[in-house]
Amino acid sequence: MKYLYGLMVWLVLIWGYGECSAQPAQPLDSLKARADSLFDHQQEEAALNSYNRILESDSTYYPAWWKSSLMYARIGHQLEDEEKTKQYYQKSLSYAKRALKLHPEAASAHFVMGVAMGRKALIAGPKERVAASRAIKKHAVEALQADTLHGGAHHLLGRWHLEVTNLNFAERMAAKWLFGGLPEGASMEQSLAHLKRATELDPDFILYWYDLGRAYHRMERTKDAIESLDNVLQLEAHTPSDSAYQAKAEQLYYSIK
Repeated sequence: MKYLYGLMVWLVLIWGYGECSAQPAQPLDSLKARADSLFDHQQEEAALNSYNRILESDSTYYPAWWKSSLMYARIGHQLEDEEKTKQYYQKSLSYAKRALKLHPEAASAHFVMGVAMGRKALIAGPKERVAASRAIKKHAVEALQADTLHGGAHHLLGRWHLEVTNLNFAERMAAKWLFGGLPEGASMEQSLAHLKRATELDPDFILYWYDLGRAYHRMERTKDAIESLDNVLQLEAHTPSDSAYQAKAEQLYYSIK
């Protein structure tokens, strides 16, 4: 009788402990919806954490791969620690490769692949930057072939034209020795066309207006540059990167006005 009573007490204690300590797992569909909402509202760190939790349970969930790649690229660009920045850029590239493997036809996969390669190129030497520029253009073009209304891909290609037409001496020499010359087809006219299209498709994206202002300034179209930079300053900043681009836009704005 004492044994039976003791057993009952033990079972009650175990059951009660389990009820108090067990944390019910958030349903995957709910977690996906929350992650997408955070992503849409540019809550980058929280979105990235949510997507990584999703991938622990479902490694085939494509949106988590390409969106996490983009978040790693964006957050890495905000970091002051050079080594940590490199780690984030490497993760961005790894996640982009996984996204491209899952859906090689998707515009978003090619887009983040181009972005990830572009970020890594920023901290690489002249040879690596020139080599990456060719692949970046390829992925930007393939993204637009898959979706002509992809604002990010238009920005990526516009930025490619902007940067390639402004390569420094070391990068031009690297292009000459490695590839026999600069990548073909780069022009400021194409840069403007794609950057303008990006701002038309995503008019609230600060970076797109900033780069459009830079392109106009490069072409000495001061009035258009001022209008684009003014748009940057009027928009609401949602991320540290937005604030940084607004500071740069303000500096350029007052230097040319």
